[in-house]
Amino acid sequence: MSLIPFAFFCDATSASSTKLDNPWIWVKVFIFLIILGIGAFFLNYFTRKKNLRTPVHGKSKLSIIDTCSLGNRQFLVVAQYESAKHLLAVSSAGISHLTDLTKTNSPLEYLKPDEESNIPDSK
Repeated sequence: MSLIPFAFFCDATSASSTKLDNPWIWVKVFIFLIILGIGAFFLNYFTRKKNLRTPVHGKSKLSIIDTCSLGNRQFLVVAQYESAKHLLAVSSAGISHLTDLTKTNSPLEYLKPDEESNIPDSK
């Protein structure tokens, strides 16, 4: 009794028939494609939902604020954990911590020459 709905798709008279003009064949193909599409949609949806890596306690405290490509798989990355921001250099050789950006207002302050140094300004 439980196979009665599937008997509609396995009808021997229409399956052995070589006439493609029979409308029931096209209805069966269309219904099969709809069922196949719905199955693929739900499989894709649940697979994506499973691959999300959310932390156990809620929202992640670690985030990438900005990236700058330097070419040939080398990047400058500003990473933030809670309120601390760090400038990182990322390359194929590894990751290097350049500086802590929470100490200053602007990352460009590290590029300014020191007032106490003996380097003359080019004016």
